[in-house]
Amino acid sequence: MTWKPLKDMTEYVPEVEKCRPRLLRFCTGQGLDLACGTKKIKETAIGCDIGREKDSAADFAIDLEGGLTLFANDIFDFIFSSHYLEHAKDPPGLLQEWWRVIRPGGNLVLYLPHADLYPRVGHEGANPDHKHDFRPEGVLEIMREFASFEILHNEIHAEENEYSFDLVLKKLSTVPGLVIDRRSPTLERVKKALVIRYGGIGDAISATPVIRALKDEGYHVTFNTSDNGMEIAKHNPNVDEFIYQAMDEVPNPALESYWKGLSRGYDRVINLSGTIEEALLAIKGRNPEYEWNDDERRAKYGNVNYYDHALKFAGFDLRKKNGEIFFSEEEEGIARIWRKTLEGRFVVIWALGGSGPHKRFPYAAMAMAEFARLHPEVLFITVGGHAEKLLELAADDDPNYMHRSGRWGVRNTAIAVKYANLVIGPETGVLNMAGCFDTPKICMLSHSSWANLCKHWENDYSVQSRQKCSPCHKMIFSMKECPVNEQFKVSACAAEYDPSDIIPRMKEVFRKWRRANSTLVSLPVSPSTIPTEQDGSRKARGNIIQ
Repeated sequence: MTWKPLKDMTEYVPEVEKCRPRLLRFCTGQGLDLACGTKKIKETAIGCDIGREKDSAADFAIDLEGGLTLFANDIFDFIFSSHYLEHAKDPPGLLQEWWRVIRPGGNLVLYLPHADLYPRVGHEGANPDHKHDFRPEGVLEIMREFASFEILHNEIHAEENEYSFDLVLKKLSTVPGLVIDRRSPTLERVKKALVIRYGGIGDAISATPVIRALKDEGYHVTFNTSDNGMEIAKHNPNVDEFIYQAMDEVPNPALESYWKGLSRGYDRVINLSGTIEEALLAIKGRNPEYEWNDDERRAKYGNVNYYDHALKFAGFDLRKKNGEIFFSEEEEGIARIWRKTLEGRFVVIWALGGSGPHKRFPYAAMAMAEFARLHPEVLFITVGGHAEKLLELAADDDPNYMHRSGRWGVRNTAIAVKYANLVIGPETGVLNMAGCFDTPKICMLSHSSWANLCKHWENDYSVQSRQKCSPCHKMIFSMKECPVNEQFKVSACAAEYDPSDIIPRMKEVFRKWRRANSTLVSLPVSPSTIPTEQDGSRKARGNIIQ
């Protein structure tokens, strides 16, 4: 459209709301939102405006015409500005000042009224405060005078209530005048698909069969995801482009409108948000099934596999697909070297805990100690978040243990899972990782059934909790939501296994490993011999296997 006067303020939409679905991806890290008004591009941006009235989103009240003297050179990941530059007295001077505070590799993100879509200065209907008219090529001409940059995004938007253009420039640390434009001129002729999935590690993994199915049908696939998804899908050859979404960057009430805007321009959009949680795991206050008795929920949800369900939701008649994690050649090479140092060891990755009280096995230390007594070849690598460090009870110098909770990230843990001899733990992201590989695994199932999670896994030795309410098919966020084992202060289902449920399965996998490796000599290896950042001869680049 071209600009039209509003009939009344009920039609008013802040300009940032129109462009956020397209431009938020370029505003990662820490940055400024200049002339932010009542809405910022994202809550964590530093809002700057000439005043801080009651409804202002500004964090600083500054004279934007006077420059950004508060800030040093090269410190921000991005600067975003929507519909301000046309008001400025000296746009070239302001652009040069904004460019000064953007670090090399950071982005200048502009959203401006287009001279051919909005009344020009001096014409009927023009904003009396506008001093300049802009087209993208005019801004680029100004920038060439003092900057080198890569054009990441340059689009005109005249749909619905828009009359503007987007322009995103990445700062290059070279002499002025270099302009790079790598945008594909042929992409418009390719079928494009958008997959949306935020959440935990398991959520991201459940999206990967859908992504592969789209790629197999010839789509250019964009994955809109959060931190865990970025890590899981890194090096995935089926993902052509990422749209990164930091946690709560778009508030939940605004997600629907954000997704609507984000979906424009795609031939196919598959939003997997809520396809497991809510759809197959009832949430209190959202799903009436939460109040059903356990048998009723089991009858409805118990035989539905999470991966099958995601594929069906996406419109694919495919079954028996597991998740996928891919690694670079460097990651694989480092992992092979690391695994070679452990030759003769039965390596067990043990996930100590997860996102809720039902994902913490209180007898883990007892089971590990008993198995190590019987089989000194074992090396237990304990993993989890910083909270799980409290559960790492064995001494740091015990040759049967490597404590890595709070130290290993997603990629480290994933590739160690691939090269381990056994993976054990509750329904955590680590066990979802194990489902991507043929590594033997023992998942201690609590709120999900075997059919939900493990049905298509290879070398699966999983076990369901003995607690009568397991599987409950509920999302559990706190101990207020389920029976509690008072001795260990965990959900009752987490305590209703004992080592006799786990150790026989461990022994079965160990016997198979021992038969396959009968010629190996046990070589006790202490954690200090594993490559670390301090070991210059074996430094593990890229944060892999430390």
